[in-house]
Amino acid sequence: MKTQEQIRKWIEEAVDELAAQIEAGEVDPDLISEAISKTVDNGWAYNLCITGYIPGLPNAPDDMGAFQSVGNILAVAESMGAVETNSGLWEGLRPWPAIASQAFFSLEGCIWSGLYDRGLI
Repeated sequence: MKTQEQIRKWIEEAVDELAAQIEAGEVDPDLISEAISKTVDNGWAYNLCITGYIPGLPNAPDDMGAFQSVGNILAVAESMGAVETNSGLWEGLRPWPAIASQAFFSLEGCIWSGLYDRGLI
């Protein structure tokens, strides 16, 4: 299970890393969105929120830790004002995969928020 503290720390580290890349000119300002997506896609969040909830995959969660982790992601995103509300991103999904998808995209919003707070976007 990922605690809210662990999630906040991951977001801070992701923002730090992307900020350094932006400031060093390693990320094109027009491609910040792509860099944020790549950061979230290549980590634990993708495995937890996306692949773990596709029906029929063997790694679907069967314990409360996964559910608590997703809830913690949304709690952190809410505290940052970054909960994703574009329901088209999870349209057609059953309730639990929809919630997990919302959590995944909310993490991207948290990174956007962190970069915005630093004046980088």
